[in-house]
Amino acid sequence: MYKGSCQCQAVQFELPDISEDELDVETLSCSETLNLTVAGARKHLIIDCAPSMLGELQLSPSRKQFFCNECSTPIFTEDEDGNIGLHVAFYGHDLLAKHHSQYHIP
Repeated sequence: MYKGSCQCQAVQFELPDISEDELDVETLSCSETLNLTVAGARKHLIIDCAPSMLGELQLSPSRKQFFCNECSTPIFTEDEDGNIGLHVAFYGHDLLAKHHSQYHIP
């Protein structure tokens, strides 16, 4: 499961059907941009925010960009088939909701 939010935390989101293998924090922390896009299905993405907080921009006839209306953080893109690309930015290991198995020290 992956949980995240926009910069101002007005938009909270969760993608329950993702494994640690798909979101490898060690690989992400070693990348140059500290960003990646996680693919998934829109029907599995859980968004928690006021309806007015999630903005939508039509990028092309078949692709939409969703973002926070308060801080402009891009959240995800969606194609016409309901496939999404969830934008993930890495800000540090201490922000993980629970310990990543590689870093857990009993």
